Amino acid sequence: MKKILLGLLVMIFTGLSAQQAQIELLGRQSIELDFVDYPLYGLKLKNSSSAEIEVSIISRVSNEQVRGFGLAPKSTVEEVLIESDSYALFTNLSDNEALFSIEATPKVAAPVTETDGVSFTLRNNTLKSIPLIIPSVMNPNLSPKSNSGVYLKYGQKVYLKRGISKKLILTVDETIREGSLIDVDSLIKNVSLTGRR
Repeated sequence: MKKILLGLLVMIFTGLSAQQAQIELLGRQSIELDFVDYPLYGLKLKNSSSAEIEVSIISRVSNEQVRGFGLAPKSTVEEVLIESDSYALFTNLSDNEALFSIEATPKVAAPVTETDGVSFTLRNNTLKSIPLIIPSVMNPNLSPKSNSGVYLKYGQKVYLKRGISKKLILTVDETIREGSLIDVDSLIKNVSLTGRR
């Protein structure tokens, strides 16, 4: 992934308890966040500005983006899991200042057991952002040509956001295999063709 960073700030947090920070980014600026003492941690994000912020999870091994999404203006994401071999990169996509807060909490990897959900990847193959609503989870803007890894419970609904309305494009069920890659644009086209709501 090639990206021109007009300003790159590196923040390293240490300690074993939850960490909080308020971050200001100038227009087109990026910041890299790394929680070196956490083998696995979750980030809660709150964008209190009118700027969209691109969130990218980058592998330290390959230096490639593992997954990502757009944090819409005035929105909150309850949890983004980040593994020890990755870090988070936040980029202000606007020319205006962006202001957001983060809370990082260490996590313990759950033992592998039978689950009530599935991990899979939402893929945006288009050149436009795709705004989604995943009730009680997050409302991501899938950035163009990006992946967003999710773990969703069976029965969870995923909607396409269209202005102030929404359209159901996916209900998570057992037909989705662990680790699947799902093309969101294909889901949208399929729903439009079948006329489902």
